Amino acid sequence: IFQKNLYPIILWITVLSDAQAQLTRWLSCFLDLKDIKGQKLVQNLVNTGYYHLLFFALEEPTVCVNVITLTLSAFQRQQLLDWLDYSQKVNAISSLNESKTILKTEYEKIKPDILQKLVNKQKQTRFNIKYWLLNLYGHILSLFARSSLIEEGRTTKVGKTKRKLVRDSSLH
Repeated sequence: IFQKNLYPIILWITVLSDAQAQLTRWLSCFLDLKDIKGQKLVQNLVNTGYYHLLFFALEEPTVCVNVITLTLSAFQRQQLLDWLDYSQKVNAISSLNESKTILKTEYEKIKPDILQKLVNKQKQTRFNIKYWLLNLYGHILSLFARSSLIEEGRTTKVGKTKRKLVRDSSLH
């Protein structure tokens, strides 16, 4: 989330959810575009187009147990670049803390919309997966049907060959 009329800061949001979007976790952090670290982080996101989310076990926080790679769309990368460029040209209108408060409020407002989009996407994905599985099942059945026809053909050919050999040997 970014607003041009505020101090140049991004509220970065990553949403994790299960297949039914019932267990949703919201991860957020601020990226200060006036700070050199924030600028470098955003520039790296633009350049690489992805980031890794590391998961650590609760009982052993020093051991990473899972890594997910999240990819940014071309639109998101361009948006980050535009915000970074804008932040270099503008003087801060509000303070950093005021901007954080405003962005947090905006974030809370749009959370239900984001969650609804996730639910809709999950429904669409489930439909697409069902369709894909149905097609896969159809292809597998057709492969089995073909292989059984081929087997029948081989059996018939073998049977004919045996009969021919028996006939030929009886002539001698």
